[in-house]
Amino acid sequence: MGQGATVIQLTGDLVTIDRGNDQVQSSTQPEAFINQQLGMFVPVHSLRYWVVGLPEPTSAFVETATGFKQAGWLIEYKQMQSIDDLSMPRKITITNEQVKLKLIIDQWVLNVAKAM
Repeated sequence: MGQGATVIQLTGDLVTIDRGNDQVQSSTQPEAFINQQLGMFVPVHSLRYWVVGLPEPTSAFVETATGFKQAGWLIEYKQMQSIDDLSMPRKITITNEQVKLKLIIDQWVLNVAKAM
């Protein structure tokens, strides 16, 4: 994003942005808030699926060799990593005609229900 390390967390409709300067900001209007804070449109609701390697379930998509296209965006998985016997994204590029997002996931914390 050209913004440095920025942590965006979405829980329901509450989004928080932490730029690492001890000033966490939040809003209940995720996409408008992120657009205002970062100066670009980020498809927050779709991104929560894309970041784990899935297309957003309410929108059509087309598979590509490295990911898929959905809602005018190209989602490419550049590198995967093994986490608890799962293959999870490490490097993702998400682009449209105006924006290019590069995501690097250094650490996954998975809340996976385990059968007893």
